[in-house]
Amino acid sequence: MENQNDDEEAARRREMEHDPWEVIPSTTNEELLFLACEHGVPGVVRVLIDENVHIEGGLVPLSRRNFPVVDKKSLAGLPPHLRHQFSPLMVAITKRFDCIVSLLIGGNADVHWCDAKNDYPIHKCAERGTHSSMKALLDAGANLHTNDVNRGTALHRACRAGNEATVNAILEHITSLCQQSDASDTDDDSWRQY
Repeated sequence: MENQNDDEEAARRREMEHDPWEVIPSTTNEELLFLACEHGVPGVVRVLIDENVHIEGGLVPLSRRNFPVVDKKSLAGLPPHLRHQFSPLMVAITKRFDCIVSLLIGGNADVHWCDAKNDYPIHKCAERGTHSSMKALLDAGANLHTNDVNRGTALHRACRAGNEATVNAILEHITSLCQQSDASDTDDDSWRQY
């Protein structure tokens, strides 16, 4: 009887002692990119970008989709980024991982990506992002004039959310545009729309 208990105990120990790689679920590189962006693992993001993973996580931009509207019940089991069509950049912005935002923008992530609710990365950043993320988006060419479904711009969203850091980043960007316009001898008055 004692040998049987010892054998059972040894079997339980063997079961518990497994290779660490067995714990990692098998997944696609695109799904791994989303997970790395969601949990703040820049090393994995860098490796995946170097491996030429699809920078938008395999998602197809709304403007290029040609399939019918999907029933919400069929989306119930999907992760949030798939249900709402968030790009990895949007995930990193909302989680406030500035390093990952910079990596993704450096890897040519689409700063004009549109999610299922017609929000853009600049809108997500205005509400939940940081000064650094907003600056990176604006430096990458994100459009400050893009409206959300309520016809609000990034500045409107930042003010509504009370996000002083992104309000300051937007105002600094507008100020620099004004100073550039004043320093040049051209008649470029594009900054006046602010």
